[in-house]
Amino acid sequence: MFIQYILILIILKQIFTCPIPFNIQSKCRCAITETGRVYIYCARKQLTDIPHFNNSKSEKKRDIKFIRFVLIGNIIFDELVLSGNRISIVHKNAFNGLKLRKLELQSNPINIIDNNAFIDLANYLEEFVLSTTLRTSKLTSNTFIQILFELPNLKRLSLRLFDLSNLSNISNNNSLILRKLTQLSLQSCSITQIDNVEIFSNLFPNLERLDLSENRLEYVNIPLISSLKKLKVLILSKNKIRHLNIRSSLSPATLNPSNSLIELDLSYNG
Repeated sequence: MFIQYILILIILKQIFTCPIPFNIQSKCRCAITETGRVYIYCARKQLTDIPHFNNSKSEKKRDIKFIRFVLIGNIIFDELVLSGNRISIVHKNAFNGLKLRKLELQSNPINIIDNNAFIDLANYLEEFVLSTTLRTSKLTSNTFIQILFELPNLKRLSLRLFDLSNLSNISNNNSLILRKLTQLSLQSCSITQIDNVEIFSNLFPNLERLDLSENRLEYVNIPLISSLKKLKVLILSKNKIRHLNIRSSLSPATLNPSNSLIELDLSYNG
């Protein structure tokens, strides 16, 4: 009975705190799954801009403190789905006032991401899926580093169709270390090589799954694999790999064989 009571309160909370603007309520909807996950769904609705969600509701007085606590505003949503729209620009503070654990922003013609576009999600966002439909976009390694700076609590990050051809030129910054990131996917990002192995491993010291499929890699960088001590899965399919590179760019003290790797995908290479 108590569990049913809690579920009713969760549903009421979802109803009272749904932050969808009035002008797009016919395109977006708030919902709750059977497991209690609360999400906002705005996929494939021809949206040209990210809606200005308003997740700050004034607290209403309740006789029972527990009900008042549950119905208060500023709910943390489990997921916001904005995939398959026509969004081309992510403006500064685009998610102001919204608390999210997962953001899906794939399959949009995104060409510009302003500085501090995701800064309001810094404390809560754990998973981010982002891709553009443009083959020649302005989403470069600088945008990649910007995302890492603005979302330091990410656990899973998936980017597709960025231009990361100069990924090896990323500079070392001791203030940027994503210790919580365990899964990173950089598909179809025009990556030709990752030579700054130590910088890459310092950025993601706890990485367990790395997907670099559909890029332009020509060799397997053994020092990179060795430097990622917790790496379990490495996906290098659909590249141009023809040989292994065993020349170490790491110091002998840093280069230790990884004991954690259990899967290496080299399918569809040369």
